[in-house]
Amino acid sequence: MLGLPCADRHVADLVSTLAFAQGLLVETCGRRGEVVKLLPPLTVTKAEVALQILEHVTDQVAGSRLVGSTLPAAT
Repeated sequence: MLGLPCADRHVADLVSTLAFAQGLLVETCGRRGEVVKLLPPLTVTKAEVALQILEHVTDQVAGSRLVGSTLPAAT
């Protein structure tokens, strides 16, 4: 189990929503909901895919103006 700390709850919620839209199920946790909780599978190939999705999502959140806006619609 791993935790990815985010700036705040909104960022963690955004990462979680975008990851889910791409087929990766993660949860938020922490005192203020500011942590993305990762429970990757034990098989390497699925874990690698999950990390690729998570990397894409966090890059998308960090490099966009999505933070502070409403959550985008899942596609």
